[in-house]
Amino acid sequence: MKKVIIVFAIIAISSSSAFSQTTATTPATITTTTSSDDRAVSSAKKIQQELGLTDDQYNKILAVNIECAKRRDALKASGQTGREAFKPIMDYREQQYATILTTDQAAKLKDIEAQEREQRKASHGQSSSGE
Repeated sequence: MKKVIIVFAIIAISSSSAFSQTTATTPATITTTTSSDDRAVSSAKKIQQELGLTDDQYNKILAVNIECAKRRDALKASGQTGREAFKPIMDYREQQYATILTTDQAAKLKDIEAQEREQRKASHGQSSSGE
């Protein structure tokens, strides 16, 4: 009888440790979004917070951002780089935003983007002058 209890205990211990081990999941099964999609979502959320977008406006801005990200990725994959290659995408984005945002929201967004450009210029100027 003791042997049966010991065998049962060994089986119980080994089976519980086997069930406690989890299988590793690959990154593809964890998330299906790409980094460009993540940037599109992040940008849309930032715009929503800064401009107070409605849910409808947010969804439209997100769709535009995702489309622009896909177009940028396609250009990069084809080896096209530089401002001139991306200008049509930037123009498309501006045109779509103009139809989605109110005039006040559009003006506020332009101000925010101008401030961000100035901050980037200032930070690039500081790093190059310090070298």
